[in-house]
Amino acid sequence: MDFSAALELMKKGRRMARKGWIQPGKYVYLEPESTCVAPDGETRTLVAHLRFKNAEGKVQVGVQPSHAGLLADDWYDVGEAQERASGGAGTAQGADTAQGVDGVGGTGNVHSSASSANDPYTGRPAGR
Repeated sequence: MDFSAALELMKKGRRMARKGWIQPGKYVYLEPESTCVAPDGETRTLVAHLRFKNAEGKVQVGVQPSHAGLLADDWYDVGEAQERASGGAGTAQGADTAQGVDGVGGTGNVHSSASSANDPYTGRPAGR
């Protein structure tokens, strides 16, 4: 599915990933609007935003898909893929298989401030 359809599902609480991501366990989800206590001690509205759970289990706040991610048509619902895989119907295509796909990740579609020789989301050399 494309990112527009994936975003609509995230608005309903679903976790989304890309088939092109090579590291398992990654996904993107929408954190709904909530409140927080700001450094000035005041309670403030925390606006809805996307979060990214990486392969190491850490969550990155305020991620933004790249142009490639926005235009990709390989997004899938992580929970639905896991349900199919555990429901006796066999392993769902692209869901936590030996291909290393887990629903989100892969081709540098989520940006961060981290820099290294390899893209932290795909494991591929940076810039590819």
